[in-house]
Amino acid sequence: MLNCGFKTFDLNVMADLDEVSKKKVLVELIAKQWQSEEKKFVNLHNVYSDPRVLAFAYAGVIKARVGHMVRGCALVFEDINPDAIKSLSFGLNNGT
Repeated sequence: MLNCGFKTFDLNVMADLDEVSKKKVLVELIAKQWQSEEKKFVNLHNVYSDPRVLAFAYAGVIKARVGHMVRGCALVFEDINPDAIKSLSFGLNNGT
């Protein structure tokens, strides 16, 4: 489980979300960055630095890498340290 400051979630659950559910998360994150008064997006780094988006990206890379070797294999985040995703998220969000 990973605590991102706003929500606790399981990386395995995030990796196993279907495409529709992933898109809902992304649309929600992006919609929060829209400023109606200025009619533009702001702070899009809040989207790509979100731990859920990083988990989606990591899962996509691993599935693509492993998927071409073994059909029907399940992705499990046993070997990834949730603190690494949290640290990467923090660093991206703060520009470090």
